[in-house]
Amino acid sequence: MVCSPRLAGACPRRRRTERAYGRTVVAVDPAHPKDRGSEQGLAVVALGRIRRELHVLGSEAHRRSIGDFLGRTLDLALQYGASIVVERNSAAGRGRS
Repeated sequence: MVCSPRLAGACPRRRRTERAYGRTVVAVDPAHPKDRGSEQGLAVVALGRIRRELHVLGSEAHRRSIGDFLGRTLDLALQYGASIVVERNSAAGRGRS
């Protein structure tokens, strides 16, 4: 089937991220387990198809339980059709010793 923009309903609608962007990731920065009250961060970042620039589609910081945080991460990954990338050094702003 050939899709034409002039024929309404001829093609399934694609999300904006599928047209304008290439690879999309949900970047996860978990809080250090020993730091009570630390925020956990999420960012949705996509690579532009034409100019190959990075685009931040959204970012959030939370003080939630790990279950709630992981649930939000999965929701974003499904919403954007994204991979999940987790920061693993967990330095929490501290230098390495």
